[in-house]
Amino acid sequence: MRGVRAQAPARKTRVSLLVTAARYDANSGRLLMAQGYEPFGQVWSDIRLYTRDDLIERLQSGQRLGIAETAELATDFERIDRLETVEAEGGPWLRAGGAGANGARDDLGVARF
Repeated sequence: MRGVRAQAPARKTRVSLLVTAARYDANSGRLLMAQGYEPFGQVWSDIRLYTRDDLIERLQSGQRLGIAETAELATDFERIDRLETVEAEGGPWLRAGGAGANGARDDLGVARF
């Protein structure tokens, strides 16, 4: 999916949120906070912060969340993958497309902040 542009939210992206950066706990590997953007009509929101629980709750309620990198402009994104939960030891873990690190840790595959 690398290289699929998500310029305007109404352009069939059908995602509720694009995550662009993450912060992890060094000891547990759990996501502490993520930066992302939400679609509002033809534009994207300003950057927002989301907790791990916020993301898991959105996924469990059926929302589609994506992983993206910012492209040339601040509101132009290169969509990389979808965000999903994976059941493993210690509860649900957040992963980009189910891939990423094995074991008990979150791995969104985005830049760290």
